[in-house]
Amino acid sequence: MKKTLILFILLMGVQAYALDITLRLPVSTNTAFQKLNETDNSARVGIGLEAGQDLITFSIGAGMEWDKSISLSTGEKFAPRLTYGYLKYNLFPVAFKPYLVGKYGYMSAYSKSGFTSLDTSTFWGMGLGIDIFNSQGELLYTNYPVTINGTKDTMTMITLALGIKIF
Repeated sequence: MKKTLILFILLMGVQAYALDITLRLPVSTNTAFQKLNETDNSARVGIGLEAGQDLITFSIGAGMEWDKSISLSTGEKFAPRLTYGYLKYNLFPVAFKPYLVGKYGYMSAYSKSGFTSLDTSTFWGMGLGIDIFNSQGELLYTNYPVTINGTKDTMTMITLALGIKIF
């Protein structure tokens, strides 16, 4: 009963503060590691959730995203989990809202296999998108510093995300 009451209060709070909750389906591809000279061009579908607040021409918020495994030619693979904050600049806030977005956050790896060591850290991303009523589309370029088996490297990725506002 207590959990149900807390969930109800949280959902009412989301509506009271006019937060937008968006369920996202990101498709990541063109993953490249610069020093390791590795590329994974397969399309990987993930799932994400964002909560944000519109402030006239800007939107701020936070999100989490889980992606499928990235595979290297050596047989090593890992699945990134992202936690981030974002800032969107709405180019003209009308029913069809095109925007520029910047994201900054932390990437952690789960379900990794084959690595002697894998260290992840913060990442940044930038891109553009459009909000159409309760739908969202976004194209994002992201840059992730990683250390794989003692070698510092930079992983880059292109992501196309489609979303739907659920609150």
